[in-house]
Amino acid sequence: MERFDAGDKARLELARDDFAEEATARELLGTAAGGQGLSPSRLYAYARRREGTADLAIERRLRVNPMLRACYRRFVAAEARFYAPAAMAAATDEVPPRRGEGWRLTAARSQAEPGQYILIIELDGAPEPDVEILILCDRDQVFHHFAVPLPRRGAIQMILDADAEPIRLLRDPRTEAYLR
Repeated sequence: MERFDAGDKARLELARDDFAEEATARELLGTAAGGQGLSPSRLYAYARRREGTADLAIERRLRVNPMLRACYRRFVAAEARFYAPAAMAAATDEVPPRRGEGWRLTAARSQAEPGQYILIIELDGAPEPDVEILILCDRDQVFHHFAVPLPRRGAIQMILDADAEPIRLLRDPRTEAYLR
């Protein structure tokens, strides 16, 4: 029988940590067991995408891998100019408002058209930031990207149908919002 001398315990512990980090990275990136990999740069580019450019392979991986979703969330958060957490649980509005540092997100029924809402994003301070994407994270940790018009005098306004996806998502107080 052969004996293996692992050296001192500190080196062994370091080797275990290195192996665990590599195994976790392989699992996150999908390269374990010879699978097609998802590079960090591809995931980062996907987090920075504009509306309407969904990649079904990445979406499938995000749906089944909570660690990959957490990594994706960190990428989205790092790129966002503004963040608004879930709405207050006691909110009684049909579409609860969100507030974050430097901005507010509200939706009100249109007075002119009963089947529409006006989504209003108010930005505090000057100069007006360059923002173009509203990202909503639903209760299932799925991220939805929506293009928004450029701000005018510190506000962005969008007229949306009552059944539009952003309104549907914002009705749930647990939906979080990012503005990039």
